[in-house]
Amino acid sequence: MRVALSCALATSLEFAVRAVGPVPFAPRWSDAGLRLLLCGLTASPALVLARTRLAKLGGVFLAAPFALLLSNLGFAFGLSGTDARVILAFGGLLLGGMVTRFGGGRSLVAAAVLPLLVTGAIRWRSVAVGPDASAPSVLFVVFDTTAVGHLSAYGYQRPTSPHLATLARESLVYKRAVAAAPWTVPSHGAMFFGRYPSELGFHEYDFDRNRIAGTLADDLAATGRAAVAISANPWVAQTDALGVGFGAMWDVTHLIDPFVVRIINKLRERWGYKGSGKRVTDLALDWIDRLSPRDQPWLLFVNFMDPHAPYTPPSSKQRAFAPGIDPDRVAEVRMYNSGRVHLTSEDRAAAQNLYDGEIAEMDQAFGQLLGGLRHRGYDSKNLLLIVTADHGENLGENGLVGHLLGMSDASSTCRCSSPVPVSPRAR
Repeated sequence: MRVALSCALATSLEFAVRAVGPVPFAPRWSDAGLRLLLCGLTASPALVLARTRLAKLGGVFLAAPFALLLSNLGFAFGLSGTDARVILAFGGLLLGGMVTRFGGGRSLVAAAVLPLLVTGAIRWRSVAVGPDASAPSVLFVVFDTTAVGHLSAYGYQRPTSPHLATLARESLVYKRAVAAAPWTVPSHGAMFFGRYPSELGFHEYDFDRNRIAGTLADDLAATGRAAVAISANPWVAQTDALGVGFGAMWDVTHLIDPFVVRIINKLRERWGYKGSGKRVTDLALDWIDRLSPRDQPWLLFVNFMDPHAPYTPPSSKQRAFAPGIDPDRVAEVRMYNSGRVHLTSEDRAAAQNLYDGEIAEMDQAFGQLLGGLRHRGYDSKNLLLIVTADHGENLGENGLVGHLLGMSDASSTCRCSSPVPVSPRAR
């Protein structure tokens, strides 16, 4: 019983602190379930030790959920450095030891429930204050790895982007906009700094700070706008130069994943966020509701990353755009580009169909963002909305899949036709 209460209290306190904390937070039931599971795994040895001569050692494991609690909070709030994280973990053990040692069963139940009730009331009272009317806010949206040739908004026959198409009908649309680079960091640098990567001294993964003279965020911050960014692509948040001018730039993994999951993903070499853009939308709307300045315009940059290899659309979009296709069929695009695996016409069609499903998922998340903005009173009078992509994607053109290696016009020009259906057979 005390193990369950310890896990519940640690999870409750984490959600309570983050619900009123200075970073976006849009939890789901699955987030609570994952944290309870991790707490249960770390605390479960206390059950075994309680019946042995090492019963006192069980108290350490009973306090372990609180070490996870402080580690998760430090991770979410951007605390970096091994020393700081070790201190947080030990501090959590001390806190958990005191709480579980001196707290009775009823007091632990009350302590687990009360923070959620109080913060829930505070959080939802702060929603929907309304936009500032003195000057427009700016929402800058980047669709990561999105090829214009697969957008129905630009004439593609499959309905991949109906929400973007609706927006385009009432917007200024550039029919030919060329990315400055075929991958994330240099392309974002060109957009943020207004200069080609070569002019910015771009090399490997970063820019020459001496060549950065003013940024989009700097310019808008100078007009009184608070400038923040939420990026699904971790390269954006992890490149210091791209954060110049922003008051805060958040990596979605830090806002969603527990710290332990981050460690596990690193060990599995899964370093980046590859999830639904709907989580990005939820975080963006939470920032607008809870953290955006009142009576003051703002700049919010948002990066969606759904249509990025590996091409794994959710089941609903896979049924609609790539029925019967196994995403593992084209999971490792580097095998094609290196020549180790021959790219067949069926492989190419599979990649295109799966990719279309991912664009449709991103467009749905974007539509939810647009709906949330309208519900909060934002329109063309008080919001400047900019939507673009950082680069496109090769989907079999010239025998290539993915990006980084460069892209010809064929991979970025609207072809206005649908890919050939692929056989569902697995290779």
